[in-house]
Amino acid sequence: MGTFFKRMLLLLSCVIISACSDNGASDDKAATMNDVKEAARDIIGNNAFLYYKNYDEAVKFYGKILGFKNVFEFPGFAVIYQTSPTTFITLVNDDGSGRGMHSADEPKTIAIALLTDQIDGWYQYAESRNLNIKSPPKPLGDSPHNGFLVTDPGGY
Repeated sequence: MGTFFKRMLLLLSCVIISACSDNGASDDKAATMNDVKEAARDIIGNNAFLYYKNYDEAVKFYGKILGFKNVFEFPGFAVIYQTSPTTFITLVNDDGSGRGMHSADEPKTIAIALLTDQIDGWYQYAESRNLNIKSPPKPLGDSPHNGFLVTDPGGY
């Protein structure tokens, strides 16, 4: 593993640790929406890391089937797909080498929500590709959103 990648993982680890820390917690009143809006202005995007035993199937699913753009790749280890101008999904190969920070064997406690105005078109595409549809679209009714659920080759 290259020095650049090791530094990136170390930096990401520090960010995750500091983001989960309660250091500096105070007894001040709770944040208001104005506080949140001000803090969120500095966020320019996000990147979810997903771990796979069957890495090649995941790469095919996100790259060839869903058609997301491959913007960076660590050959045989990880690939970063761009899902929107500032949103990314990184697929990590859990080949047993211990290179990743997590394991594909850990519970899949994340859901990736892809937002679009083209729900019907994406659903028809998912059906045409025989994707693993867990829940079809439902009428909005009292729901705040409309959507459907598909799982990827890793169970995410």
